[in-house]
Amino acid sequence: MLDHDSQKDILDILRNRRLSSVFQPIVDMRSRDFLAVEALTRGPQGSPLHSPAVLFPTAESVGLIRELELSALEGAAMAFRKLNLKAKLFVNISPMSLVSANAVTIARNILARTGLSATNVVLELSEQYQTEDYSALTKSLAAFKQEGFGIAVDDLGAGYAGLKTWSQLHPDFVKIDRHFISGIDEDPIKREFVRSIMTMAQEIKSRVIAEGVETFEEAQVLRELGVRYTQGYLFGRPNAHPRISDNVNRVADRPAMRDRALANRKVIGALAQDFPSIDVHTRLEDVVRLFKTHSSISSLPVLLHHTPTGIISRQQVLEIFSERFGPELHGRKPVAQFMNDQPIVVEFDTPLEDVSYLLTEDVQQDLIQDLIIAQQGRYRGIAKTSALLRAITDQQISSARHANPLTQLPGNVPINERAQSLINEQNEFWVAYCDLNDFKAFNDVYGYALGDKAILLLANLLSEAIDSDIDFVGHIGGDDFILLMRSENTPDLCATICDTFSNQIRQLYDPVALGKKGIWSQDRQGQRSFFPLMSLSIGLVKPELTAGLRADDISTLASMAKKEAKRMPNGGVFISDTRHPGYWRAAG
Repeated sequence: MLDHDSQKDILDILRNRRLSSVFQPIVDMRSRDFLAVEALTRGPQGSPLHSPAVLFPTAESVGLIRELELSALEGAAMAFRKLNLKAKLFVNISPMSLVSANAVTIARNILARTGLSATNVVLELSEQYQTEDYSALTKSLAAFKQEGFGIAVDDLGAGYAGLKTWSQLHPDFVKIDRHFISGIDEDPIKREFVRSIMTMAQEIKSRVIAEGVETFEEAQVLRELGVRYTQGYLFGRPNAHPRISDNVNRVADRPAMRDRALANRKVIGALAQDFPSIDVHTRLEDVVRLFKTHSSISSLPVLLHHTPTGIISRQQVLEIFSERFGPELHGRKPVAQFMNDQPIVVEFDTPLEDVSYLLTEDVQQDLIQDLIIAQQGRYRGIAKTSALLRAITDQQISSARHANPLTQLPGNVPINERAQSLINEQNEFWVAYCDLNDFKAFNDVYGYALGDKAILLLANLLSEAIDSDIDFVGHIGGDDFILLMRSENTPDLCATICDTFSNQIRQLYDPVALGKKGIWSQDRQGQRSFFPLMSLSIGLVKPELTAGLRADDISTLASMAKKEAKRMPNGGVFISDTRHPGYWRAAG
C-alpha cells in the first residue's frame, strides 16, 4: 500500500530522471529478425514504484500520468537510440496523454532531443486506460500519424473497448492479448478467435502481433494461422540490451503443417507468360508501338543486360501520351525515365505462397501490378497477380479437400499423386508405412483427446525428421502415415524415428502406467488384457521402377511391408526385399 506521499514520490522520479527502460523483442518469424522492441519502463530499483504495474496507476491516481508517460517516452527513445537497432520502438501511452494540449508538439520536441525519427516510433494504446471521447482521440491520432508515428492497439480481445478502438481507429498494428495465445495449441476456440482477427486485420490493413508466446507449440499454431509477428519469453525476455533467442530458428526451420499439406506445391514459374521485354534505352514512342502491336499485354519488363530493372504499364504510357504535347515532349525519351524502378521480381522456383507473402507483407504494395519472373537474375516472363491469387486459391481448396482434418497433412489423393510423380520422373525412393502399436487400447483408456495428441505427436515427429525439400509425409487416416523418401539414410532415419517416438510418447501416460510399462484394457474380443506402452512400426520398401508401375502398386508394397513390421515385438523397422507387387502375387 502506497502512503500519502505518492505524488511527492512521482514528482521526485520525474525531476531526478529516475526512470529506466528495458526492451522486449517483437519478432518477425519469417525474417527471424527484429520487427521492433517494446519499451518497458521501470521506476527506481528497490522502490515500491519499481514495477510498472504500480508506477503508472499511481501516477494516474495523483494526476501525473501524462508527465510520467512523456518522461518514459524520452527515456526509452534515448536508450533505444544507443542500441542502434534496425527496428521500430513501441512505447505504451494512454489516450489521456495523446489528447492533451500540444501533445504532438511535445512528442516532436522529445524526439528532436533524442535524435530519433517519428517513423521509427509506434505509440501503443492499452485498454488499461479507456476513453469515451473517440472523436478527440481519432483527431489526435490523425495528427500523430501525419507526424510519422505508427499506432498500435494493445490487449486486443481483453474487453469490448479494444475491439471498438480497433474498428474506429484503424491502427497500423494490433496486439492480441496473451489470454488468447496461452494454450492456443490445445484450445480450438482461441484458434478460431485468432483466425477471425487475422481476417479482420487484412481488411483494415493492420499487422497482427501475438503477445505472450511462451511455447514452441503456441508458436507453431500461430504460424499455421498466418501470424507473422510475435512477442513473448520464447523469443526474448525484457532486457536493457535485447536479443532474439535461437528459438526463432527452431520454429522457423520447422515446416508449418499448412505448408506440408500442400503436396506438389506449384512455383511461380508455372504462371510465367512470355511477354516481350524492352531495354532501358528503348524510346517511349517505341514502347507505345509495342503495346499497340500486343493488345493483350498490360505491362512490359525493362531490362539492363538481360536483368530486370523496371516495369512500365500500358496505363502509364497512355497517361503520358494523353497529355497535351505528350508524344512530342516525351516520345523520344528513354523508357528508363518513366518506368517503375522498383518492380516485384521473384525467382522462377519460388513457391506461390512465398510470393503471396511478399505481396501482402507491405500494406502499401500495389496488388494490381504484374510480377517479373527471373531465373538466376535473367528475365523469364511475367505473372499476373490475378493468376497468382487464382492458383493459390485452387491449391488451397485442393489441399483442404484432401488433407487430414486433424493433422492437415496430405491424404490419400495427394499421396498417390506424389508417388506417381516420382514414378514418372524415375526418381528412386523409399516408401515407409508407419503405424502405431496398441493405439486402440490407449485411446480407450485415456480418451479421444489424448488419442488425438498421440497422433499429432507422431505427425510432428515425422514432419520434423524428414527433409521437406525432397521427402514427403502423408496421413492416410487414424494412426497410419506414409513417407515417400529420397534421403540416402532413410533406413537409419526410420529407426531413429521409432526410437524417438518411444521416448516422446511416454509424456502422455500417467505415472502408474509408466511404472508398469503398460495399461489394462479390453482387447478386440472384449477380454481384459495388458497392453504395453505404444510403439511405432515402420514397413520400409524401395520400389523397383519398372515399366507399368503405378501408385496403387506402391500402396500394395507398403501395406505388405507394414504387415511384416507389425509382427515385430516392440515395434521397429522392417525392410522388405520385395520391390515389385508381382513378386507377392507370384508367391501367393
